[in-house]
Amino acid sequence: MNIALTRSHGFIGSLNMLKQARLWHPEIKKVILVHSHDIWMLPFSREGFFKTEKGIDSRDVSSQYFPTYKWLDRIAYRSDFKWLYRYARYVVTGSPPSVFIRDYIEHPGVMHTYRNGQLPVPQEGLSLQAIDPNQQKAFFLIDAYCKDEQLQCVFVGAPLHELTMRYTDPAYFEQIFAVIDRAEALRPLHTLFAVPNEYMGDAVTHLDPFYKDEMTRAYYEVLREEI
Repeated sequence: MNIALTRSHGFIGSLNMLKQARLWHPEIKKVILVHSHDIWMLPFSREGFFKTEKGIDSRDVSSQYFPTYKWLDRIAYRSDFKWLYRYARYVVTGSPPSVFIRDYIEHPGVMHTYRNGQLPVPQEGLSLQAIDPNQQKAFFLIDAYCKDEQLQCVFVGAPLHELTMRYTDPAYFEQIFAVIDRAEALRPLHTLFAVPNEYMGDAVTHLDPFYKDEMTRAYYEVLREEI
């Protein structure tokens, strides 16, 4: 199983999706987690948790991650006007089918990407800042789950624009490596995937879908001995 592209959900969303997947496929024993490097600095994703908790045992995620209590925060989240509005709109108008190209949702009009030259080349790296404590705790919840379920889990960073990586202070990555190296069950990899400008999509952490197969082969070469 490969858990990737869950940046906005944070590590807690990955944990929940892993639990969801194993409800349907308990035979899963090998798991690859791929996350963008800047996920560590983002705040805990309440939305990521509540959008992915249905049907699973989430008692390992205590109220310490939430502004008040988990149950109270759940009520506040479910009653948020934004979600009520989206649900009402869906009921009334339905949801137009998404068009997927190489597992990527097609957007109307011309997308601004690095590959097509609509985005200027990056002039700076990722901003060096402290790792969010709750993201770190959520990472170790995944580690504990892999250990308890006797899963073979591997963690590796996502692709990053080569110029962004060049301009990023090495201390940014070193603090991440220092955390993942403390995992008990997760196998941490320090491999960094620097991607040329012409291969990048609409963000410095987004590969252009056209190069998905090539990037998958690059990851396979690194991961094949682990899986």
